[in-house]
Amino acid sequence: GDLQHVTWTRDGQVLTVSSSSGAVLSFLACLPPLAIAHGASYMYLTSLMELSVCSALPDRKGDEPRRVRIGMEPTFAALGPAHAAVGMNNQVFFHSLEADDCPLAFEREYLGTVDQVILNADFVAVLSEGRVQVHTLREGDDGAQIFPGKDESADVTCMCMSRDFLVYGTARGTISYIFLQEFALINEYRHECGIAKLFPNDSATRLVFVDDTAAGFLYNPVVDLARPIPRFPPAAVRVMWDSADWGVLVVHDAKVLSVYVYSQHHVSDEGSGGVKPIGQTKLQPGLTPIMAYDGTVISQADNGAIVHVPLSTHDAILKVAAKGGAAGETLRKCFHQNLELLRFTRAWEVAKLLRDQELYLKLARAALLNLDVALAERAYREQGDACMVLTLSKLRAIEDANLLAGHIALTFEDYSRAQELFLVSTRPIAALEMRRDLLHWEQALKLAKTLAPEQVPYISCEFAQQLE
Repeated sequence: GDLQHVTWTRDGQVLTVSSSSGAVLSFLACLPPLAIAHGASYMYLTSLMELSVCSALPDRKGDEPRRVRIGMEPTFAALGPAHAAVGMNNQVFFHSLEADDCPLAFEREYLGTVDQVILNADFVAVLSEGRVQVHTLREGDDGAQIFPGKDESADVTCMCMSRDFLVYGTARGTISYIFLQEFALINEYRHECGIAKLFPNDSATRLVFVDDTAAGFLYNPVVDLARPIPRFPPAAVRVMWDSADWGVLVVHDAKVLSVYVYSQHHVSDEGSGGVKPIGQTKLQPGLTPIMAYDGTVISQADNGAIVHVPLSTHDAILKVAAKGGAAGETLRKCFHQNLELLRFTRAWEVAKLLRDQELYLKLARAALLNLDVALAERAYREQGDACMVLTLSKLRAIEDANLLAGHIALTFEDYSRAQELFLVSTRPIAALEMRRDLLHWEQALKLAKTLAPEQVPYISCEFAQQLE
């Protein structure tokens, strides 16, 4: 029939039209932002009754999205390797992604309002009323585990889950690691104030958390150490670990995408690594970031469309990859971006194309500062620096990161830093040996009193001769 009436709702979200045949149709002008990522896959709301599951992998970009049809407008969603979950209030619907039509596998009602749901291959974790409930992804499984226990406060504020671990943060400031195979507490970190958000890498071996003061920290559970993230956005909404590059993380607020790189080992950090900011990209209004993959942030627009936003820290790399090559200046920028991102192998490949001695020197220094001795040795050999190649060949067998970092700091003539690193290594006597070889007798005497008292007479004699 012919169009007769057109009207908007007061909030401008729904357009309703009627025709002379009696049909009334409603169109949604702006979808509510609802999207979630897991690994290299992501799921987003395409209509009020349907979600789409897509892959960010380059060789699967042309694949048809899997459609998850639902019977209500969800307020939360979760994605796992083989399941998707959607729900509202206290009800959650679990769909299998292994079948073409993504059928409903089972549904479950929880006693309290559900705040968050997370899936892995075997388990589902549900945050409700300050506690986390964990059960298997099987219908009728009533053997749920509850964290914290009944004798502890129900003050869980956030959670995350990897293949092996459940991690939750509390208003008391604790971050607890639960080993899922045994449901056992294996690590607990205590922060000075409450934990507001958790953002783990794929295996949860590194974790970014945001506390109640909106400060961001990178936590390493292996050494039980949290380091503040410099220039962390105070209004940060989400932290996304790049699924294709484990050392890159993207933090976004309403206006900006801030890119950081994590170094597992660095001369300036005692064996545990650190995070540094390397650039920012403006976020267009109306976009909701979902995930980061190989320098591109996949986002959802207000109209439901998926938009790929290239990061300014990766633009030359992406341009060279798309064209299969580039001119000299673009390749040079590509080299420097790879260096900033600690992609030393790729930087080496670009440096070989440019055959620039200055680039080899920059690569060698950056690799050394990040304790990549093998690649630094190759770069110095290409540059023709036989002295550095010989020096580094003697460091290959050192396994202690602090001891290795100390020798590298010594190579760069940073003696104070070298001493600090030697003293926390498995061979603190190296600090004394360094000061003695440098004829720094005053510092050597102080070290000898605690590290090697039998050397005090010899060092005192040498110190006295120097004073004469």
